[in-house]
Amino acid sequence: EFQNFPRKINFLVAHGSLFLIRFATSDGAVSSFSNVAPEFITKLFELAHSGQMEEATKLFNKIRPLSDAIYHKQPLMQHWVVEKEALVARGRFPRSVVRPPFQPLRPEHIEGIRQAVAAAGLAPLA
Repeated sequence: EFQNFPRKINFLVAHGSLFLIRFATSDGAVSSFSNVAPEFITKLFELAHSGQMEEATKLFNKIRPLSDAIYHKQPLMQHWVVEKEALVARGRFPRSVVRPPFQPLRPEHIEGIRQAVAAAGLAPLA
């Protein structure tokens, strides 16, 4: 209904699991996952927004394991810590600094994030 308002209202998707579905009809995204994989999120938006859903689906399926590792394998509200570890794995940060009330991840979780970053084929960020 908001598309029928007299002035344009931007619709931004914010939940990563909805990107593929919503990018075709949205104006963009508000997402911390874009810090981890900006090149993929930008490309996914371009593909979905232009109706290239088969290619968009392939890309979404490629990055979904990383999204799952960040948002679905950690305690609720801990994703900022996981995103930092993903950015360490991409070479953006030399280390992850965790401040209270958050807790550092266990080594096996950090390794899982590193593996997910590598499996997605993400190159180091400059």
